[in-house]
Amino acid sequence: MKKRLLSILLVLVLLVGVASVASATGNQTMTYLGFTVWGHDGLFEGAEITVRADNTVVFQFTTDGSERATWWEGLLPLGLREITIAIDFPDGFVIEERRGGIPGASNPEWHAPYEIEFGPDGSFIININNLSPREDIIADFSWVIVPGETQAPVPPQDHPFTDVRANAWYASAVEFVYNEGIMTGTSPTTFAPNANFSREMVLATQFRMANGRPANASDPRNTPFTDVAQGRWYAPYIAWAFNNGLTTGTSPTTFGTGQAVSRQDFALFMYRFANFSGINTSVPGSFTLNFPDASTIGSWAQDALRWAVYEGLITGTGQLLEPVGTASRAQAATILMRYMQEVQ
Repeated sequence: MKKRLLSILLVLVLLVGVASVASATGNQTMTYLGFTVWGHDGLFEGAEITVRADNTVVFQFTTDGSERATWWEGLLPLGLREITIAIDFPDGFVIEERRGGIPGASNPEWHAPYEIEFGPDGSFIININNLSPREDIIADFSWVIVPGETQAPVPPQDHPFTDVRANAWYASAVEFVYNEGIMTGTSPTTFAPNANFSREMVLATQFRMANGRPANASDPRNTPFTDVAQGRWYAPYIAWAFNNGLTTGTSPTTFGTGQAVSRQDFALFMYRFANFSGINTSVPGSFTLNFPDASTIGSWAQDALRWAVYEGLITGTGQLLEPVGTASRAQAATILMRYMQEVQ
């Protein structure tokens, strides 16, 4: 009997360019990576796409049912020779067909200094040869998936979240923070790993770490912040943090509830919490942040980010630090797990 297709085609359009970036030692060329992934004839959740530059993971994305996701942030290693794009579907699905090619490659006027291969694990491999500065790689990739036999046993998960696959890169972190009582789900059965982590969520996790319990009716709720109503779930967490010097808000009268926490603000929250907890936050003077975008760090977050990177709590995305980028709930779970396992 013919297999029933799920009418789902995940398509990835890759664009890689080489751009000149000024450095302290002069000009040098650096390669940036960007792509868009979307579903045709249906949306698919839980497929994890991993991009490697040579042997370095520079990007991971888990489809969440959104029609489209775009990424243009990656700084790839100089002298790049190979890009690998792999996809890992949820258990019970298999790749029936892969399609990959260079748009317009049949046109003799199209210069394509690279080749595309199919890897044995369902991946696409781009071999780069003599890519010139300012020259882009443009390639289309797609996977057609169908129901299939389980390819490998999936270990049990010690949490109730149906949107966290057992082999997702953040699965162990979600399991850890859930079982430690640090983070809860967005519903009894969902964690929303790709959703933004908000400022009040950070303080809720810190309260639970410091007190070993969630807030209750006996905890103070008064703050000077007009955007923190006493009846909201986050009021006692923000009040606790304000009273202990862990936050001053975004202004004297606002906390910034509902705002996604930036990576540098997350570092500052954790830095203050570590000091509050009596942890030594000193960093050797010789330690520097060797990221091309380090100059974009806010002056108020310099010490905090140096400490967070030094302790391994925050790492770069590719070769960028992205201090003003936002942190997802999956990334937050990973940072909190690292703090409890390596710092606390």
